[in-house]
Amino acid sequence: MPSVAAQRLAPRPQAAPVASRRRSFTRPQCRRSAMAAAALSEKGDRASGSADAYSAFETLLDTYDFKFRVGDKVSGTVFQVTNNGVWADIGAKSSAFCPVAECSLKQDAKASDVCKVGDHLEFVITKESDSTKDNIVLVSLRRIKLESTWDAVMQLQKSQEYFDVKITGNNRGGCMGDVMGIVAFLPSSHLPYTGGSFGKPEEYVGQTVSAKVLDVDAEEGKLVITARKERDKQEKATYKVGDVLTGVVDKIMPYGAFIKLPGNSNGLLHIGQITGAYGGRIDTVESVLAPGESIKVMVFRVETADGQSRMSLSTRHLEPKTGDMLNNKAAVFARAEEMAQKFLEKLAKAEAAARGLDAAAEPAAAATPAE
Repeated sequence: MPSVAAQRLAPRPQAAPVASRRRSFTRPQCRRSAMAAAALSEKGDRASGSADAYSAFETLLDTYDFKFRVGDKVSGTVFQVTNNGVWADIGAKSSAFCPVAECSLKQDAKASDVCKVGDHLEFVITKESDSTKDNIVLVSLRRIKLESTWDAVMQLQKSQEYFDVKITGNNRGGCMGDVMGIVAFLPSSHLPYTGGSFGKPEEYVGQTVSAKVLDVDAEEGKLVITARKERDKQEKATYKVGDVLTGVVDKIMPYGAFIKLPGNSNGLLHIGQITGAYGGRIDTVESVLAPGESIKVMVFRVETADGQSRMSLSTRHLEPKTGDMLNNKAAVFARAEEMAQKFLEKLAKAEAAARGLDAAAEPAAAATPAE
């Protein structure tokens, strides 16, 4: 075992070198470090230490990394609020400024409505300090809020929930509304249907309507809403087989015609349900109907799928004589309600007969011995 003297003379093992790392400090942290160094210096050498410590402040700022990139999210503390915007300390060598237009999603909002001195907020860098004359970092609060708002809008689209929208303006295609600060477009064809007709877009400015999300594209900044679907569903739900409705031929297809009905509803008049002539096999829909033509139709079938009602219509069952839709439409429309009632009576008899057959079949099935 080595002597005490040998142990003292032996070289001591050195600690493994620590990898140098570049640390980022906020401006207040650097300031506190400089002030602490000055305080220590004053105890030893007031004359020179204090000056050296305070001069180290700028060196600290240059030493540590404060480089920000456009799109970076940073946290900062508001130290001044003006009519033009908000000043915040984000730990950089220069202060950050958020223009009033970037403080809120609402265009008419004031900076003082959004935040106050001392608030600790998250911002997005919109311009680096080198890209401005005054070496100021430009930031945005609006873009932070916009991100979370689009997420909320997409949730509304998934849920198909109705919400109140204030109409703020209009153009030739429809109306603009405010949805949580995002400008939404409400097409004229999706305005509420009241009083038997669509209102004009300008009539809705300043009003609040119930709407839901029709289409959303956050990347493009597009939001389309509809205020008619809920009413459509209610209107369609009130229609039943045998109802006679007056509608307008909206669109003609090879397989039939779509008829626009009251309440902004619509239904399909299949080519085989236009007339009974030729066994319902007419050559073309255009040979009987024309777009924009007003006609009477009967609800022939109502189907519900995915929460939506689809109606099949018929004029064939409204014909007093087979082929009247080809030769005498006026007679069809004049007696439409009468013929619809006869159709319902025939339908009731057929259903009663079917129930009778089912009832007669049950005892026979019960009497059959099991094999």
